[in-house]
Amino acid sequence: MPNFGLKIFYQDGPDVLLDSSCTMCCILGICWVGQRQTGIFVPDGYQYYMHLTNGSGYNIDFEVDEDGTNIWVCGAFDSRSYLDHNRQVILENGANAWGYGGDSGSGYNQLCIIIGYPIHNPASGFGISFTGQNNFFSINQTSLCAPVVFKGDITISAKDGWRPSNINPYLNFNNCAVFVYSEKQDLSIGIGYNRNIDEHVLFAHNTDGVKLGHDISIKVVVFAKQKIVNTQSKYGMRIYNASGEIVYDSTSGILINPQLFSFGSINLREFVNIPNIRRPMFIPTSIGGYASFDKYSGVTKQIGFASNGFSLAPSYINHENYKWTHPFNGKFTSNFPLMILDAENYFKF
Repeated sequence: MPNFGLKIFYQDGPDVLLDSSCTMCCILGICWVGQRQTGIFVPDGYQYYMHLTNGSGYNIDFEVDEDGTNIWVCGAFDSRSYLDHNRQVILENGANAWGYGGDSGSGYNQLCIIIGYPIHNPASGFGISFTGQNNFFSINQTSLCAPVVFKGDITISAKDGWRPSNINPYLNFNNCAVFVYSEKQDLSIGIGYNRNIDEHVLFAHNTDGVKLGHDISIKVVVFAKQKIVNTQSKYGMRIYNASGEIVYDSTSGILINPQLFSFGSINLREFVNIPNIRRPMFIPTSIGGYASFDKYSGVTKQIGFASNGFSLAPSYINHENYKWTHPFNGKFTSNFPLMILDAENYFKF
């Protein structure tokens, strides 16, 4: 960060220099993957990011023939998006997508969250300005603002995983964005499905994608709409919009220096540094898939992430075994860019 700006002192984290690298996380809308026109519009002066619980992977389906019930790979999902001339988010399939979702597939039957954040704009009107650039000027709809509502250590249970409702009953993976930080390079962190509670949860996996048999501790930063979780306090600094509504409260965290990075050309378990990021935090998702079926058995995996504290690597998650399968072999890693944050902006090390 530069050596000018407005410094905010936090009791539970590092001091933050409020400068042009800081902006406000906003949840612009939630939609179903599979629909093309989302009805979600990105305001002028905003960048956007499409967050998916499962971004890429293979779908499977069940087929009944003379031999009984068989399992086969019926397609692959690899979601993309773009803005049309009205700045509406339009969903489309990426280069690795084919086939269809299937009865048990999750690729086309999931929610995606459109995250927006103001980028540098000429300073005028209301807001706060840094050397002629203003990230807080265009925030007018306070209902969209999604500050940090939690940051700290959490435990991923080997049995039940971890879910946002563990910290607040109003939170789930469909209404918040969870960034994770880990220094354990021999494990991967991804979102899986807990059938016992009928909900998506965080799970930790070994390098082959098999769920760990013991609990682990990691750090998380959770962004959610301030209408869901009240983050305002009686002290600190506030920024108001033209209508007198609070769009920023200094006691809550903000989006600092978000970076987009694609792992499409990175090999499995190849740890790479992220430009402008020292300790990378990522949103758990899948960025690819693996499937190997013969006539009698098979396995599917998704590709998530492992971290050694200073770099990230694609790594297997969600290992599933099957019997009585149709032969298929495939593997791919998407080039969809992921949003990465720096844990040093949120935690003291």
